[in-house]
Amino acid sequence: MIHDERAEKFRQIVENKFQIYNSLFMSLPYDKMTNIGMLLPFLYEESRNGYEEGKTPEEIVEEFFKNHTDLQTEEQKLELLFKVIQYIERQVVLFDSIEDAAFPNLHSESDSGTVTNLFERSYQDQKLEKVREKLEDFTVKVVFTAHPTQFYPSSVQRIIQDLRGAITSDSVTQIDMLLQQLGKTPFVNKEKPTPIDEALSIISYLRYVYYDTIGELFTKIKKTFGSSHFHLHEDIIQLGFWPGGDRDGNPFVTADVTKRVAEELRSAILKSYYSHLKFIRRRLSFRGVSEVLTQLSDDLYRAIFNGDIITAEDILKKADEAEKILVNEHNSLFLDLLANFRDRGENFRNSLCNAGYSPGQQDSSESH
Repeated sequence: MIHDERAEKFRQIVENKFQIYNSLFMSLPYDKMTNIGMLLPFLYEESRNGYEEGKTPEEIVEEFFKNHTDLQTEEQKLELLFKVIQYIERQVVLFDSIEDAAFPNLHSESDSGTVTNLFERSYQDQKLEKVREKLEDFTVKVVFTAHPTQFYPSSVQRIIQDLRGAITSDSVTQIDMLLQQLGKTPFVNKEKPTPIDEALSIISYLRYVYYDTIGELFTKIKKTFGSSHFHLHEDIIQLGFWPGGDRDGNPFVTADVTKRVAEELRSAILKSYYSHLKFIRRRLSFRGVSEVLTQLSDDLYRAIFNGDIITAEDILKKADEAEKILVNEHNSLFLDLLANFRDRGENFRNSLCNAGYSPGQQDSSESH
């Protein structure tokens, strides 16, 4: 019953919305090809029927060309198939974006496997203290990895990010504009990506997805299971990073590449801290607190753009100084915002702020 309800909900807010926005693909600006969207249903039917009849892929495709196009040359047929692949690639991006935007509506915070559900089960089964005991030495490590065929160019990633936002707000005009941009934006780089290209592509997920996600998850666990005698350790979620640091025989990964990627990682985390701090300074405008956070913001800026040295300890020390003033002089107003920022400092300190790689990787040296 629950499965049927979820399936129906998925159909309503994902599949139906996809059908509506997919119609916008009919006007995507493909050179020389304007009817790809109309041909796809016929290709699907020919493929399904041909498969059931035991036809080979070659027979199915030739049947499609014969029944639904007037193409004669091999070059024309290959061009059409290439356009079909391009079209479907962009359909996948649209569907994924719709599904991502619908995630909060498809899943409840109390669903099976969530932090809330774990707390409720452990409480009902009178095993809450056992779970807290386990959390004291429990750690999960998320390791970023990549393959040249498994990531989009940065230009496409930016479109995807904007598309998710437009779908969330149901802005048809914005969605139409982004889909048209998507139709003319290459999904494949002209040149084979370097290890640094791979790393930079994955680092964007670190900045724009994982920084907030890991911070929010940590806060959720801390608030749910925290008590006067239990303090959640900051390393419960660790990060490792493989691209640009793998020493598995890739001749393009040199010591210089590893150092460059390490610098990019550190810069990405500092930029995330800087953006986060800029947000909370809008609320923490109180005398004493504002001055400390402004100084920290300036220190981060110089570390990002001028190469000045700033350590995780420096960041945490300033956060503690601001927290002390906030508690003693301003009734702890908006303390949760500052505590959240401090938690991020702890979360990412051992993982990436010092440009750490996964311990499973071999040490890099000047000679490859």
